[in-house]
Amino acid sequence: DALTTVAVIEVSGLLDPVEVSYIETQVGAAEDAGAMVLVLQVNSPGHVVSDERMVELLDRLESSPVPIAVWIGQAGGRAYGGAGHFVTIAARSAISPGSQVGDFGRLNGQDPDPRYASAIDHRYDDDSAVSEGIVDVLSPTIGDFLLDLEDSGVIPVISEQVTLEEGGTIQRQLAPGVQ
Repeated sequence: DALTTVAVIEVSGLLDPVEVSYIETQVGAAEDAGAMVLVLQVNSPGHVVSDERMVELLDRLESSPVPIAVWIGQAGGRAYGGAGHFVTIAARSAISPGSQVGDFGRLNGQDPDPRYASAIDHRYDDDSAVSEGIVDVLSPTIGDFLLDLEDSGVIPVISEQVTLEEGGTIQRQLAPGVQ
């Protein structure tokens, strides 16, 4: 069922022509599948494609009918340079503990949205990235981020509450059928 499809792609390493093409292909696949969201799991030191090519990719992501979400992780992940710019077009963004974002630089000599101006030449750790508004939320795991996407209204309900037998603790988990 397309309404329960959550697409996640790993964006790792330098954003070179192969990686950029892969991302664009996966955006098209998520659109064709009718995915409710495409999550970019980012751990990248930046881009080596031209600034023009990076702007094309950001425009493609921003114009997709499938919401784009960005999670910088796993722990120790990074999103520098062009990879940092992903948060500027995301419907929602998160960073895992121990990760960093920043040093966006200017693409084609243009400043990013004023919200991100301080990240042009500065790196933020997880807590300061959230407190400075560079990313929306601290999220230890991609599963936690998916629940945040639900809570923030980016996607419809994809979770259910379950009661653990030991002590009757109630917890949320992804519902069966979410893929």
